[in-house]
Amino acid sequence: MGLKQKFTEEDKIKPYDVDDKFLEQLREFPIKKSVPIAILMDFNAEALPELDGWTQGVGGVIKTQPAIFFEIEYLKQEKETPLFISIHETDADTYLDHILNKTILIEDETIRTEYKF
Repeated sequence: MGLKQKFTEEDKIKPYDVDDKFLEQLREFPIKKSVPIAILMDFNAEALPELDGWTQGVGGVIKTQPAIFFEIEYLKQEKETPLFISIHETDADTYLDHILNKTILIEDETIRTEYKF
């Protein structure tokens, strides 16, 4: 009696893809900062705005002492998963610009309703 496989690795829906360059840059962050960044990416990937043919930027912060501000460049086209292209550390002013433009990675559902991408 043979059992039919119900699930394969290819059936998994990936919330996002990452470029090799992105992974190299993320590895430059200390592990205590790169893991929270990955959690933010995972939480926000589906909510990122789509813009066919153009890359976009989103800002984030890891609230440690001192805080780490960063910016992620990504590509998200209609009906496709986002592709994270690059990440680099920025300053508070750049992060504040992202707040004003409502292009920040958010931490929980209450903030998600306030900042619509």
